[in-house]
Amino acid sequence: MNITYPQDQASLQNFIHLLTHQKHASLNIRCYSRSGKIIPLTFQAQTIQFQKQTCIAGIIISSFSRHIDPISGLRDAFYCENICNEYIDKPEIDQFLLGILDLDNFQSFNDTLGYTAGNQLLRRTTGFLQSVLPEKAKLFRLENDQFALLCTNCSASTLQGWVNVLNQLFITNEMPTISCGFVSYPKDGQEWHRLRKRAQFAMKQAKRDGKAKSRSFSLPLEIQQHQSEQLRVSLRQSIHNQMQGFYLMYQPQLTKDGRMKGMEALLRWNQEPCDTFVPILEASGLLFEITGWLFNQALRDFAVMRKEDSSLSISINLSYPQLLEEHITENIHAALCRYQVPSTALIIEITETRIAENFLIVKPILNKLRAMGIRIAMDDFGTGYASLSFLRQMPIDIIKIDRSFVINLETHPADSMFIRLITDIGKELGCAICLEGIETAGQLARLSDISIDTIQGYYFSRPLVRDAMLEYLHQQKDR
Repeated sequence: MNITYPQDQASLQNFIHLLTHQKHASLNIRCYSRSGKIIPLTFQAQTIQFQKQTCIAGIIISSFSRHIDPISGLRDAFYCENICNEYIDKPEIDQFLLGILDLDNFQSFNDTLGYTAGNQLLRRTTGFLQSVLPEKAKLFRLENDQFALLCTNCSASTLQGWVNVLNQLFITNEMPTISCGFVSYPKDGQEWHRLRKRAQFAMKQAKRDGKAKSRSFSLPLEIQQHQSEQLRVSLRQSIHNQMQGFYLMYQPQLTKDGRMKGMEALLRWNQEPCDTFVPILEASGLLFEITGWLFNQALRDFAVMRKEDSSLSISINLSYPQLLEEHITENIHAALCRYQVPSTALIIEITETRIAENFLIVKPILNKLRAMGIRIAMDDFGTGYASLSFLRQMPIDIIKIDRSFVINLETHPADSMFIRLITDIGKELGCAICLEGIETAGQLARLSDISIDTIQGYYFSRPLVRDAMLEYLHQQKDR
């Protein structure tokens, strides 16, 4: 056992134990050579009966050549782990960097051009990586479109500069860029699995930050990610436990003189801020599982509230992934019929950025909803990059001006000028205008000569649960 690499000794014991329960087994393992070098080996063994005793017979194969990736010609993840552990064990190496590199949008490239083209791209990428490889750095292919870099004489700034040079090469040669995450031994970890996990985390952060970037590992970000993962698990449990913890609130939408026009349904969960849990729902695909509940709950409540005023409308937010759900228009129509709510009373809100980014995909879906009599609102207008030409082409009925234009309305007169400009353009295009975020009488006064149709904000009312909303409607009738 003394020649077995320490971290593989438990695997060897499990391998021997496994052979007491089955006839054949194989194991990849690392052992020390006489010179002390770590060598990868493969054990292939079986149990046999010899002189009335159960024995283990097998062969040991050097798997050095097995750990060469056939596409890139690089050493693979197993070999990368071996080298990393050698560095850790060598007292003369007191610091090194591990970088994880991942091609951006590689899956889309594969889906579009096929796996043969994908393999050719991997070979070409390997050539570029090797052509500018830092001195004494070692390159490996881990899996799919992911590579690893081990460097004993690199600073963080050197590695970041290397990634920048690479991405310029890739852009010049019309190739996908790369995102890189890296860690430093021993600061960010003292064993392979932790180092790799944290480098992976940093790489994913680089992708979240816009891709074609490099990011070093950050403990605060890892803690934040861990908290998000815990939140995701809790959200999934709530969904599978009959939506326990989820509820809806409704924020009134009124004219400038305080007449009730409609309301927006707002998703809430266990007192968590919506900007905390909604992005996690969307990123994890859990939004798909609540779409049906959301529409049924909102329209059920609205059917009751609408008895107070049949002219009211209800706005429901749909994310871009929800809008692409199969049979989304049919399911919305079924919910409207189920609660006897006319389609003209329903407004679907979708954010400006997601409409603009996916214009050709979204447009026919929105056209189908509008053909049903449902109105479409562009939410958070002014925070994205929708052009005037885009506004003219998009099938929308309402522009909701983002609250960021309202925050400094009393102290920055220029903000009212922007609101007036957006309102005038919207009116020319035949759109109604809703302004979000009005909280004070002073802000409202700044809008006196601007043709805004509805206003939504704390000045009139905070979001209300259904029964409180019914009471609010009663008070509106008594005005």
